[in-house]
Amino acid sequence: MRMNTLFEKALAIQYPWFIKEIRFDQGQKQLDIFIDFCRGATFVYADEESGSKGEFKAYDAVNKIWRHLNFFEHECSLHCRTPRVKTDDGKIHLITPPWAGLNSGFTLLFEALILQLCSHVPVHSVGRIIGETDAKLWRLLESYTERGREEAGWSKVNTVGMDETGRAKGHEYITLFVDMGEKRTLHVGAGKGSETVKEFASELAKRDIDPTQVKQVSCDMSPAFIKGVRENLPQAGITFDKFHILKVKLPAQRAGSFTIDYDTIRCLLIPSNNQGDPLRVGLLQKRDRASGFECIVGIVSPRGVGDPLLEKRPFHLLGGQLDEQHQNR
Repeated sequence: MRMNTLFEKALAIQYPWFIKEIRFDQGQKQLDIFIDFCRGATFVYADEESGSKGEFKAYDAVNKIWRHLNFFEHECSLHCRTPRVKTDDGKIHLITPPWAGLNSGFTLLFEALILQLCSHVPVHSVGRIIGETDAKLWRLLESYTERGREEAGWSKVNTVGMDETGRAKGHEYITLFVDMGEKRTLHVGAGKGSETVKEFASELAKRDIDPTQVKQVSCDMSPAFIKGVRENLPQAGITFDKFHILKVKLPAQRAGSFTIDYDTIRCLLIPSNNQGDPLRVGLLQKRDRASGFECIVGIVSPRGVGDPLLEKRPFHLLGGQLDEQHQNR
């Protein structure tokens, strides 16, 4: 079997493409494979904007280079005389070979290797391993991230978790929005104010999704988050997790009126989130097997100013929501 034919089979190169030449430099640890296309061949080109599609002969050709997976310990590059076609509207378009990756300069298989490495190793370390710059790797990751976000379906998103985190020194923050049902990140916005919620609502609108589709939001007790949810996700009920509730330093235990057993707190409910109303917080605390649960109901001002007022009430939980009829007895 000829060497060219062997590499054509290994690289899955098929008509109208063929390997024209192979050069190996042992001293430079470099393998270069030169690919051409058959004379008179036609190429399919589809215009995404106009929707037109057809087969066209090559108008001219340009030389392009892609880095491929190493050949043993030797770096491998694919050089191709890449055709350009002239469509019916007179425009010139470059044909994308089947091995070309999303990022200019890498093959699909080499990009797959990079993505696998970056999922386990810091990007800077990956760059040192494969001999590429951090900037080029980050551009690749951003391209695939944007492609994944465009292809991800948001039609069933109705429960969202949001939280801020520091991205660098100097109080630089980002806010993450997560689909609680599918356990995936939907959006990352700069800052930690109400405008980040507005930005997320705009992302929903870009995908033809009504923001009123979101029925539940889990976040901390930030006044900016509360304001953003009320203004931009009007149908969403707000749920605070117990970590953020405990951070407000509930005064009941300090006052000695009753004891909060933090280890047995089960969940948190907010039956009402009407604008201007105080936030009613329910901490469900298990008493024993016979009596079930008791509810410590806290009234927190919308801005979180001052200590919450607390009282203890029995409750019933129906369908995941606090039964107001039983609660008020």
